[in-house]
Amino acid sequence: MRKKAEELKVKISVTNFKNKVSERDGILIGEVSSFEDGVLKIRRLYASAGNYAIAELRNSELTLISHGKGSNFIAFGNEFTKQIADKCFQDNWTKKSNFQDAVKIIKLCMESAARKTASVSKQFNLVQTTLSNDVLIAVEKDRQS
Repeated sequence: MRKKAEELKVKISVTNFKNKVSERDGILIGEVSSFEDGVLKIRRLYASAGNYAIAELRNSELTLISHGKGSNFIAFGNEFTKQIADKCFQDNWTKKSNFQDAVKIIKLCMESAARKTASVSKQFNLVQTTLSNDVLIAVEKDRQS
């Protein structure tokens, strides 16, 4: 993979066991990064029970991309990884599905993506929060720091 990247003049970084999710004040914060045109771009998902926000950090500036309420399935990653997750969820989610089914489907999506792409680890942790803290407060704190 590194050799092919060099041929294409693409810089890649492969790491194992990178922790992409943290918790702060009952809010889960997931993060993915990419390096495009010499600029480090970080996308963050802030989630608590019933609400979420997506923000992007570029050149030390945090910008709110979107936020919403309710239950949602949001996949970060490259287009191939997102397609795998989307298909997995579409193939397995029904109108009768519940929280326990969602957890099983998320595990299935992660396992399926890990088999098909090196950008998803075979080892992962699922984390949950039952608190419904305002995610926009966390975004604003990060924007100010």
